[in-house]
Amino acid sequence: MSIVFSDEWMKQLAEGWNADKLIVNPLADINFNAQIAYGFINEKKPRGLIVVDQGKVVRSGRYANEVLDWDLRATKSNWQEWLSNGFGLAQLGPAVAMGKLKFVQGDYRQMIRNLAMSRPFLRHFVIMSKLDTDFD
Repeated sequence: MSIVFSDEWMKQLAEGWNADKLIVNPLADINFNAQIAYGFINEKKPRGLIVVDQGKVVRSGRYANEVLDWDLRATKSNWQEWLSNGFGLAQLGPAVAMGKLKFVQGDYRQMIRNLAMSRPFLRHFVIMSKLDTDFD
């Protein structure tokens, strides 16, 4: 079991991401490159990072002050709920509107309007939910 957003957990996320054609292929088709961080709302900095090049994760691990394209934050309890019970389109809009999921960096509206980005975004939550995650 890995602690959420730890180096080990982020590497497992990267492996799952890269093995999923429903994530990689659409993002490769739009030449998607990004540095994406994850963390908790109440913390100054995110905890974990993936670096995506042409739709594939090429580096993952702990956040180390990289310049970010996307920075996703939620409370520990919200991450727990979403990774245990799933996170789909029905949860996305309300989570953002109610401030449960914060895009500290990145354009949520751009992502949600572009199916080539929004479908892989939602799909990567499926990968997260399959990881053996510890929240302590």
